[in-house]
Amino acid sequence: MLYFFAPKQKLGSGIFVTANIPTAAEVKEKGVAIAEMEAKLLQKVEEMTLYMIEMKKENIEIQKQNDALKARIEGLEKKNKKKANTNE
Repeated sequence: MLYFFAPKQKLGSGIFVTANIPTAAEVKEKGVAIAEMEAKLLQKVEEMTLYMIEMKKENIEIQKQNDALKARIEGLEKKNKKKANTNE
């Protein structure tokens, strides 16, 4: 049995999936044109691949920002520790 997202199904974090792929009930009722279905599925695979590439780029950028913030925090902590030691 085939299972696909319903048209414009909302996923977590406000992400919507829009699919022109028939539901399992529609396939059971009307059948499916294999070549047409294959083309739609390949299109969806391509869309998801491009989306994953974009998410990877965003993830790398966020990691760089995170690393910079960690370095800044460490620098501030060292500075604060030196300041505390000189006040003793």
